[in-house]
Amino acid sequence: MAGRILLSALLSAVAIIVWGFIYWAALPFGTSSLKALPNEGAVLSTLSQNLTASGAYYFPGMDPNAPDKAAAEKTYRDKHIAGPVGILMYKKDGGEPMAPAQIVSGFIHAFISSALLGILLVMALPALPLYGQRVLFVFLGGVFAAYTVNSGYYNWWSFPVGFTLANAIYEALAWLIAGLIMARILGEGGPARGRYTDSGPRGGAFTFQPPVYVRD
Repeated sequence: MAGRILLSALLSAVAIIVWGFIYWAALPFGTSSLKALPNEGAVLSTLSQNLTASGAYYFPGMDPNAPDKAAAEKTYRDKHIAGPVGILMYKKDGGEPMAPAQIVSGFIHAFISSALLGILLVMALPALPLYGQRVLFVFLGGVFAAYTVNSGYYNWWSFPVGFTLANAIYEALAWLIAGLIMARILGEGGPARGRYTDSGPRGGAFTFQPPVYVRD
């Protein structure tokens, strides 16, 4: 079964990478959620002059070393109310767009994610005898991750609604595609193959009992 998990993760990772290129480069919904920076030259010049290191920056900021904490907190609150408010992901050094190393790291990310979800699918196989059930299991795992992560970014870091939805839809559909692959590979010859019987009603009266799974 370990071999099947690795194979399903490999093929799922390939499918996710291809889907990412289609969604973010060819389809309008993904690309429309990202806006070009107005007056880019002046903004980038200001950033490069003031930000000397790559990292995540938030604004307005609050000086953690201010001697008067109460005054610093009040100033921060006033600036936060007045706006603007945001978070900036900044990489000081440039590089080739969609560099091979970045694609490789993205593939590794998709592979590890697929392998982890594949392990969960294998653990749940006795309760998922049907192909559609296994696809739904993987898809719901992707929906869970997409909702949990992206809604958190929207709520706590003020990510725009359009970008949040675009990213969540991409991730959910990516795992639907991966689910179609994983459910087929991991469901063939795995623990889910066997006789699936129902204890059914007994003694003339209906008594609910969970299905009994019997290995051949």
